[in-house]
Amino acid sequence: MKNYITSFAIGTLALALVMSPLVSFAKENNKNEKENNNDHGKNRVERSVTVSTSNSNSNHIDSEVEHDKKSNNLNSHISTSTRSNSHESESKSEKDSSSNSNKNSAFGKCFKAYGHLVAPGWIKNNGTSDTNVLNCWLPFGINKKFHGNNSSPSADTKVPVISNVVTVLGTSTIKVGWKTNENTTDRVYYSTILPVVLNASTTSYVSNASTTKTHLLTLSGLTPNTTYYLVIESTDTSGNVTTSSTFSAHTGSVIVPADVTPPVISALTATPGASTTTIVWTTDELATSKVFYSSTNPLDVNASTTSFITNSALTLNHSISVMGLATSTAYYFKVQSVDASGNTVTSGQVMSTTTSGI
Repeated sequence: MKNYITSFAIGTLALALVMSPLVSFAKENNKNEKENNNDHGKNRVERSVTVSTSNSNSNHIDSEVEHDKKSNNLNSHISTSTRSNSHESESKSEKDSSSNSNKNSAFGKCFKAYGHLVAPGWIKNNGTSDTNVLNCWLPFGINKKFHGNNSSPSADTKVPVISNVVTVLGTSTIKVGWKTNENTTDRVYYSTILPVVLNASTTSYVSNASTTKTHLLTLSGLTPNTTYYLVIESTDTSGNVTTSSTFSAHTGSVIVPADVTPPVISALTATPGASTTTIVWTTDELATSKVFYSSTNPLDVNASTTSFITNSALTLNHSISVMGLATSTAYYFKVQSVDASGNTVTSGQVMSTTTSGI
């Protein structure tokens, strides 16, 4: 039963599509026939009146010719005008008849156009340039197939709008982000001096030719702790270009990590004399020089009785001579170095015996 109802509905719709133009066509023909009959009747009346007028004028002219020759010219003019009116009436009748014929032809072509619903090749065989067909009322989108899309959109002359400009700063980089109200390319000009001259050979820039509404470019290889002046440029797909006002961004300073590593002491030696001993060592970074010494073992660098000699100059190669020592006596030594960051290193203990002096 469901399939029967569906088939009946489809059949009814198809019949309505076919009959609608037929009914309109019949009404149009009936209307055209009435118009033709009215026009022909009107023409017959006009011609009858014209002929009657012509005969009357002619009789009048014949009677007046004998009394006034000048009337001959006037009557001749009237006769000519009458014939002209008669001709115009006939011509109008023919034009009206031709117009009705064209209407019938146009409607016939409009009716044929409905066949496009079931015969897609109709346009190919009949074309779409016929003005009669172009003036048809066509349902279900057929009108679009005949007339096409005749709209001619105006050219895009509006420049893009730049908004939401942000920068992210690094020590040698600046990231620039922004948005546009339409798809555009990306470009950022930058310079350390003002004004920023766009497209100048001395002005640096970064760019991206792909179009988008959300933009991000990175300026790299910049000098730390420096102010840069930037200008954004965006171009839409129609070639409209917009630029931002000049704005500045300052790169960050290079952050040097704190030095917490003390110097490394190496090559420590003690060379004795009769009353002197020379202490020599090296460090892996610039540092001061200090020598603790005592005849007491072990040597305590924090004891108040422990003597020392110091040199505050920063150097990598250290040498201090300890003088006034007793001859033939054993002495104990430690060296200490402090780098520029205050990191301190103290060596292990070394022993050296002065000579007898003989």
